[in-house]
Amino acid sequence: MRTATFFAFVLLGSCQTGGSVPQDMPTKKSAFVSVSVKIEIKAAADKVWSRLTSPDGIRTLSQFTFDDGKGVSLAVVGDHAAGTLAGDHGTMIVSFAKAGEELRFIWEPDKGHYVCSIRFFLQSGTGGTTTLQLTDSYSDDQPNADETTESVRKEYRMRLPEFKLLAEK
Repeated sequence: MRTATFFAFVLLGSCQTGGSVPQDMPTKKSAFVSVSVKIEIKAAADKVWSRLTSPDGIRTLSQFTFDDGKGVSLAVVGDHAAGTLAGDHGTMIVSFAKAGEELRFIWEPDKGHYVCSIRFFLQSGTGGTTTLQLTDSYSDDQPNADETTESVRKEYRMRLPEFKLLAEK
């Protein structure tokens, strides 16, 4: 019954729109990649959160360059900043924030040629430590997706210790 209703709706709709029928566009296949790394930081979760949401923390972890050169705190859902990431200009937007626990960014490149989200999970440990886990998920339709994935992982392995030093100050 549901299928018959749908087809009746489509036929009725095409009659009302002068016979215009949607046309399929070519399917573009890509890999969806998730790279995760974590590090233990000798600082309480609230201090790690403060550094994580600061312009210096964002620059250190993601190599994001703010357009204004100074940057802004990105800590509340809807906070956003224009800038450059991985050679692409776009907008970094906070899509989820639970202070001291989880922060998610959506990266919207101006050209819209891929999707990207970056998640940070904070977990309090013993003795005032916090484990920070970063997961970068993105689409990649290039033939060298495996090499890119390893390059991204290597980059984060270098950046997390730099962020650790910043957060432990």
